[in-house]
Amino acid sequence: MNQDDGRGGRRHRGGGGCCRRETGGGGRGALVEAAALAALLGSKAHGYDLRRRIAEMTAGSLEVDPGGLYRVLRRLEDEGFVASTWLAGDSGPQRRDYQITLEGRELAADWKDRLRERQQVFGLLAQALEEALGEEPAPTAEPGPDPAARTATTPARSPSTRVAISALGPTLDDRLDERFGRASYLLIVDPEGRQVEVVDNRANQQAMQGAGLGAAEKVLEHRVRVVLTGHLGPKAFRALHESGIEGFDGTGMTAREALEAWSAGRLAPLGQGDGHQGLG
Repeated sequence: MNQDDGRGGRRHRGGGGCCRRETGGGGRGALVEAAALAALLGSKAHGYDLRRRIAEMTAGSLEVDPGGLYRVLRRLEDEGFVASTWLAGDSGPQRRDYQITLEGRELAADWKDRLRERQQVFGLLAQALEEALGEEPAPTAEPGPDPAARTATTPARSPSTRVAISALGPTLDDRLDERFGRASYLLIVDPEGRQVEVVDNRANQQAMQGAGLGAAEKVLEHRVRVVLTGHLGPKAFRALHESGIEGFDGTGMTAREALEAWSAGRLAPLGQGDGHQGLG
């Protein structure tokens, strides 16, 4: 049971005691705590699995050292938010499996609310910095001349905006590849299409899993702000969205047509519901 402690934190009652917990602290350990809770919400796991899950959830942005992770897990267990059991393996040493408790789920919900608040604050600060630095503001959306065109909001862009397009071939005249994670190529271009950098993504097509996250990592490395594709898997959508990268639907077009349609504000944004498992 949660009770407000009157200072912006929560009291979590469990294990016969009462301890005050404040979410949203400003250190790396606080992020590791939130990530560990998120990783345990799906199922119980041992330390190695937790590190792998955290890396997948954050597209490799949050690398957790084993010592720091186990310190966080011990603290969470002491406070009643996780429980652990020792399991004897068929070979090798025993391993300790961790499982989130009901109190831990409440703490995870507190973390979700606080991180959402901070996400909004960070967005406002970024906007204020852009205005103070004199960067070009986002243009007002205008309807496209084609009545059959998709309804969309013109994306925020500046002359330095970089766009990634999933394509079946290495040129802008090739068809857009509707798969993001398993696209043959990722074309990194400026808004006018004058400079094109080709990223060969064909090796990613053979990945048993994680193709969407692999493509997302390549996009992040190239400082892209917009992705034009057909579908985004749930993990790829989350990784791009949390990095401030927007996705737009260019299904049925060539890469060049999709780029022109996006520049004119005629592409529909890809939302969470457009992420289809297996398509990346």
